[in-house]
Amino acid sequence: LDIIPDTLENHLIKHDFDSYGRMVSCFDKTDNRIIVDEKEPANQLISYEDIPLFWDAWDLEIYYLEKPTLEHERLRARIHEESDISVSLKVEDSICSNSKFTQIVTLDLQMLIVILVLFVLNMHLFRIKEPGKQPIFYNKLIPSNFNIPSIINNPPFMKTAFSMDCIFKLNNPSFIIETAKLVEDGSNSIVLKVYEAYAGRESVILSWSENLEVKKIYLCNPLEDDLVSFPFNKTDSRLDIWLSPFQIETLRFLI
Repeated sequence: LDIIPDTLENHLIKHDFDSYGRMVSCFDKTDNRIIVDEKEPANQLISYEDIPLFWDAWDLEIYYLEKPTLEHERLRARIHEESDISVSLKVEDSICSNSKFTQIVTLDLQMLIVILVLFVLNMHLFRIKEPGKQPIFYNKLIPSNFNIPSIINNPPFMKTAFSMDCIFKLNNPSFIIETAKLVEDGSNSIVLKVYEAYAGRESVILSWSENLEVKKIYLCNPLEDDLVSFPFNKTDSRLDIWLSPFQIETLRFLI
């Protein structure tokens, strides 16, 4: 293995980097082919401005791919490891005052499974590529040569805390609470989206924590406009719902 300020190379492959640590060339010596084009550098972090227009919990601004922000001007690259059998390049990008994006680039024959992107939020977003198999994608969008993870703006939670202190519960596993969020008009309300997932025709009991004082419950349309008021049992903190197969209902809880 050889390393110079802008190159990682062994007898099989050669990586060239620019001054920002971006991979501008990847040459496969065995097949005599260029894998990475210098006009489209690899391993660079690009952020996109996404300001939801209407519903911040499930809306995605349709023009966000047209508003990229290149982060390479803040990249810092340096030699991370250098020995007779292993070398690596460390690339760091200070995203903000409290966060940074770090890459370790190396030539490693033993790294057969590559996890390209991993965000530890309320869900894991990544891609796994195993030799000889098709890549496995999790919540990803891959247009052209870009690898884009989409981060859904839902409140994160710890699994153990969720099992001990759940505000809303359903007594039927055929029904799912898809979204829980504050209402968009700024009033003191919570919006729930509940749907039937297994093509059944049955009822479900939606219950909530006794610490949540619910004054009224409304059935809403997707724009969160009230349609009808639901009668419910305030003493037991529960609501009986009947849904058709795959039906989705939006409920507003005035608290």
